[in-house]
Amino acid sequence: MLLTPTQYDPAIKLDEIVEMCPFKPDFIIINEFLNFHHDWSMKGLEKVNIPIGYLPHDIDASVDIRREYLHQNKISLIFPLYKSSFLRLYPEFADKLRWLPHHVNTEIFKDYNLVKDMDALLIGRVKQSYYSLRKKYYKKWTVILASSTLFIHLTKIHPKFHG
Repeated sequence: MLLTPTQYDPAIKLDEIVEMCPFKPDFIIINEFLNFHHDWSMKGLEKVNIPIGYLPHDIDASVDIRREYLHQNKISLIFPLYKSSFLRLYPEFADKLRWLPHHVNTEIFKDYNLVKDMDALLIGRVKQSYYSLRKKYYKKWTVILASSTLFIHLTKIHPKFHG
């Protein structure tokens, strides 16, 4: 059973969602991205006797709140996309870590042998507190390629987020 953001109602507790399910799940995974970016309001996790996994996003944000959430809700497994950063920020959860790295479909994203018209392209926000690695590359590339039009930084604010 998958609840999309439009179906999710913070007033519904996890144990109530499990009761609505036509079968008993073997495992529950909470995708933080679908959890409205750090909405820590889901209740009832302690009432289900089912292992719970957690997929965090933007792990540099809300570190103390996330740490408390993971401890209080007895999360069974954690599936971070960034292994080394997760271990640096949350070393006490190393035994629960199951790395789920970002991936690329190499059948689509490959060298098409086209003429390159830029040396570097950076897409997305570079806010220091969330994207420290992006910020580092942004600073480096803007210095190295400052006199060139070969570095392009594209950013568009997502309609759900501001600032």
